[in-house]
This record gives sequence, C-alpha cells and structure tokens, in this order.
Amino acid sequence: MKRRQIVAFVALLLLCAGIALVAISDYLDEKRWKDLVRTVSAGMELTADGAEALERRLELDAHDLQARTQLVVYYYYQAYVHHPKRLRDSGRDLAIHPEYARDHREHLLWLIRNAPEAPLFRHGGATQINPFLDADGYVAGKRAWLSQLEKEPTNVELLGNAAKFLFELQDRDLLRGVLERGQALEPQNSKWPAELGRMYLRGARFGYGFKGFKLAGDPDVPSGLADLVVPNPTKDRKGSALMAMELFQRAYELAENNIERVGLLGRVAEAAFHAHRYEDARAFATAILSGERRDAVSEWGVHRAHIVLGRVALIDDDAARAKHHLLEAGKVAKSPSLDGYDPEISLAAELLERGETDVVLAYFELWSKFRPTDELAEWTALVKDGGTPDWVY
Repeated sequence: MKRRQIVAFVALLLLCAGIALVAISDYLDEKRWKDLVRTVSAGMELTADGAEALERRLELDAHDLQARTQLVVYYYYQAYVHHPKRLRDSGRDLAIHPEYARDHREHLLWLIRNAPEAPLFRHGGATQINPFLDADGYVAGKRAWLSQLEKEPTNVELLGNAAKFLFELQDRDLLRGVLERGQALEPQNSKWPAELGRMYLRGARFGYGFKGFKLAGDPDVPSGLADLVVPNPTKDRKGSALMAMELFQRAYELAENNIERVGLLGRVAEAAFHAHRYEDARAFATAILSGERRDAVSEWGVHRAHIVLGRVALIDDDAARAKHHLLEAGKVAKSPSLDGYDPEISLAAELLERGETDVVLAYFELWSKFRPTDELAEWTALVKDGGTPDWVY
C-alpha cells in the first residue's frame, strides 16, 4: 500500500471517528450535547484573531475549559483538515501544518492531564493525534491517558475517553483491553460491545495485518514505517465479521432507545455482508428501511442500509438495483450524523469498476450537500476523465 494510501486510510479512521464514537447517553442528554456542539462549532469557525484572544484568556485562567476546547478544535482543523490542501498547492507536500499541530498537541495534552473528563472528549475527532503525522504527540497522549487510567482504573468515563484516543493500527491490543475492561465494569451498557464491534468490523472491512511502526520515544513497537500496513492473507476477515455481528447484536439487545437501535442495525447489516451472510445482511438492512424513523440521527442508519443493499445486489449481479440504492443512499436528509462526513464509497467504487460512471457522479453531486470538499471535486473531475480515485475502503 502506498504511503499516500496509508495516510488517507488513517485520516479516514480519525476524521470519521468523532460522532460514531459518541456515547448514546450524550444524545439523550440533549442540553449537554447541544452545548458541546455549539462549543465545537465555535472552535471550527474561529479566526486567527479569535484564537489569539482565547489564548490571552487562558493566560488569566488556565482552567477556562470553554476557551481551551475551542482552541483544541480550531488548531486541529487548521492542522489536519484545512491547511494540507493549501500547502500542497503551494508546492509544500506536507500532510499537516506543523505549527498548528504543535499548538493542538499542547492544548490537548493539557486537557488529558488536567481535565480528562472534559465534555470535548465525548466528541472524539479533535481529541485524537494522528501517529503517522505527529508520532511524538501520539506517544505523549497515550502515556497521559495510561497514567490517568492507572490512577482510576475503574472510572468508566476515563476508559471511554482513552479508547477514543488510542489508535487501532498501533495499539489494537491495548484498545481492546480498555474496551473489555469497560464492558466488565458496565455489562449492561450497550456502548462497550458496540465499540468492540466497530473494532472487529474495521478488521473485517480492511483485512490487513498491522505490524506497527516505531514512534519517537516509544521503544515497545517494531521499527519501519514502510512495514506498517501489509497484506496478510491469513487474517481471518470472516471471523472478525462474525465477531462484530455477535457484539452488535448484544449491543442491540442492551440498547434503550430507537436512535441507537437503528444505528446498530446498520452495523449488524454491514458485518453480515463481510461475513458473507448476504441474506442476513439484506434482512437487517431492510428492517431499517421498513421501521419507523422519527429523528435525524437515524438517517445514518438509512444511508448505511442502502449501501449494504446495493452491495448485496451486486453479489446477485443486479447492477440496476445497486445503482438505485446508491442514489437513495445519497438522497438521505441532512443530519448531524452525516454532515461533514466524506461519502461512503464502497458501493460507488464497485459500480465504477463496472463502468457505471454516471451514477457515481450523481452520487457525488448528492453528497456535496454534506461535505463539498476539494477532494470530492477532485474525484468528480477524475471520474469524468475516465480515471479512478485512489480510494481506500
């Protein structure tokens, strides 16, 4: 796998993790969740002058969590999301903006060490450090979280927050241990089997063996960035998918509301597809579409259902039905569970391999209402020219 593909893969995992890893209790506590969303949004919309003003506030009160939260979000998006494209255009092929990455790291480490239960950690995303791009920062953050867990090994909120930070490709066993500890402490909480299920599902989806790579200051992992991601034909992708199915079904049984159940059905359907249990995948996805939907969050489940049904249709060699489901997946309503996300491209990629260019372009156009990025525009131009984007899915 090319280095560019590796970086894209990492970005996919990190940038898409935010909402997906939010505990369902935060959805139910509407005021707390809305307050957090407003603070995060304010950080994303900060100007350089606004950031400087917040830095001055912290000089007066280092424990001003609202100011620090906005700065973590601001520096994260400047370092990892906004500036890389500008730097490439200027001839500097850097994956992050180093100064903004440094500032993001410093504020985030302060939060981990001094306020590990801060509301921002429930969001994910900006509370992570990409070990490909900031190895020293990732090691420092991991050690800070492990220090907190050593002091409070039964604090389930800290376990959940630490799990959001840990990078699966680098620390899969550690992450699994943290999640299993949380599950043992809260056997009736659906979030633990749900998070474990996501981990196994990612293994089933990508099917790579991860050797690990040497991070500065971390002697416990083997060296060699080039050896990080290697095809591993002995990896049991089907077994991982079956384990994910079992965990998601356990979480479904423990779920207390329809919002969570819809999302979990989508996960079960996807896991069933990767386990080659196509009739089960079809049944679970169809159940989502036929069920009652009264909230915007369930739009994510509807989107996933159409993707799964389209992929099952291609297994049956029914391209017409697959195209129908791709378009329906793009027509779902705008919602917090989809806004800002890149399009799910597995079905689009499979249709493009069959020469179905028009429907893929239509899907990109539909998705632009959620995330009209430069990358989406680049994909569109490439497909129009008869090319294929360098996707990892």
